Amino acid sequence: MNILASLKKINSVPWEYFSRACRYPFAKPKGGDIAITGRCNFRCRHCDIWQEKNDGELDLDAWRRIIIALRRWVGPGYAISVGGGEPLLRPDIFEILELLVRNNFKVSLETNGFLID
Repeated sequence: MNILASLKKINSVPWEYFSRACRYPFAKPKGGDIAITGRCNFRCRHCDIWQEKNDGELDLDAWRRIIIALRRWVGPGYAISVGGGEPLLRPDIFEILELLVRNNFKVSLETNGFLID
């Protein structure tokens, strides 16, 4: 058995610390968050995202490239939380969610729920 196969059997928690110490991704994250917009339809006191300067958003093609590249790196079953701002303000939100699901991500949507009907 080669050394990489042996190392893969090591418990993931110490492996993650080793990855951070070496600044090399030996261990992959178990999940992640993506902020697909900085826009929000609320002005909550506990959140300041609506006060930040919004320099634009990535288009659907850019998200497609990111999703495909991420899937190649992390493999199937990776948990992704989609948020922002308010992701339901994007007219292409369902296309982005569909891309994630088709690429075998476990998807959750962070929303204030106001736009759900």
